[in-house]
Amino acid sequence: MININNYKPTKELEGRLKRTVNYVIEQDIRGKKVLNIGCGYGWFELYFHDKGATEMVGCEITEKDLSTAKNNVQADNIKYVIAGALELPFEDDYFDTVVSWEVIEHIPKNTERRMFEEVSRVLKKGGAFYISTPHDALLAKITDPAWFFGHRHYSLDFMRKLCREHEFEIADLSVFGGNWVMLDILNLYFSKWILRRDNVFKKHYFQKVEDEYNKEGYMNIFMRAINKKQK
Repeated sequence: MININNYKPTKELEGRLKRTVNYVIEQDIRGKKVLNIGCGYGWFELYFHDKGATEMVGCEITEKDLSTAKNNVQADNIKYVIAGALELPFEDDYFDTVVSWEVIEHIPKNTERRMFEEVSRVLKKGGAFYISTPHDALLAKITDPAWFFGHRHYSLDFMRKLCREHEFEIADLSVFGGNWVMLDILNLYFSKWILRRDNVFKKHYFQKVEDEYNKEGYMNIFMRAINKKQK
């Protein structure tokens, strides 16, 4: 994704990003080869590269999208590749863990199954697949300005169906975030696209968001699934 606000990666994560890294189980990182589909500005790579991963690969669809991560997060066990979710340029059964945060809703419509096929192909049997995406709840949709222009939200049933069809066994499927997360998203859109700046009242919102992400909500799906492919 284009880093319009020129965010720089930091280990001091807040809000949704803090919930995201806390969701990841250490055993899925330590001693593993990890692929991040849609790595953005490199916050995930920075946070986890010294947690024992043998290799971390961050993907984005253009060189420009990768520029912030490449310029700010460098280590012997990190590399970056221009690639999209629908065509991953890696060998079969190469990765132990694949993560993809807030990406599936941005790929072309009706290509979600292709994404799952590619993830299954490059992920080893028994490997973990993490994904997060907006939830298909009425309040989550109508308070997301981008939803009116095609920004997709997904139901839990649809995620379960994708997993069944591609031989993934769901280890966890949760929905986090409530009213403060909703307000923070509106704040993000207003600050990013109107003011062209970082979120206003950022610290205040992020503390409220962190509190909400510690309990069940309606805004964002988080899923951890295990690859059970037979071949």
